[in-house]
Amino acid sequence: MVSAKLQKIRDYSTKFATNSFGMAQYEFDLLIAGAGPAGCTLALNLADKGIRIGILEKDVFPRNKVCGDALSGKVLNVMKRIPGGIYDDFLANVDKIPSRGIRFIAPNHHAIDIPFFLSGTNDQPAPGYVCKRNDFDNFMFGNLQKFQNIQIFEGESVIEVVSREDYILVKTTHHEFRGKVIAGADGVHSKVRKHLQGEQT
Repeated sequence: MVSAKLQKIRDYSTKFATNSFGMAQYEFDLLIAGAGPAGCTLALNLADKGIRIGILEKDVFPRNKVCGDALSGKVLNVMKRIPGGIYDDFLANVDKIPSRGIRFIAPNHHAIDIPFFLSGTNDQPAPGYVCKRNDFDNFMFGNLQKFQNIQIFEGESVIEVVSREDYILVKTTHHEFRGKVIAGADGVHSKVRKHLQGEQT
């Protein structure tokens, strides 16, 4: 059973318009700036909640991104809580190397190993993994495409975020978007963060 409030939100999200400059204008319940691990995790956690989600990503997937490639135990715990068996799918289908500790090497080449667990064997599940960032990103990004209520806009850099009385207006490279809520997962130079903090973009 769909509540009247939720149905109203769904009706709101299905509108389509063109602004005075001829730019396509899309409306969603939730806008997410950024389709990296943070943005994908948020969208996947909300995918079965009956809301329309629009994701704005400045790059085009698959993409390469400089990263340390480490997935800590905290990351794995977050993945375990994502609905739909995402964690099990990751274990079964994504190339990765188990990480069971850290090795520090001094300039004189002496090394010290610090295990994540003081006891245990390699038969136990790894507490972390090393996984190429582009492989991990593509895995998370690919799972978004299973949901009809999630629409991804690639090659759309956020240019401006404007608060209106009853919606958020987001101007990107090629389009305009309206949303009841916006989430900033667009990195260290986040335009969404600057908007929320009142900084000049």
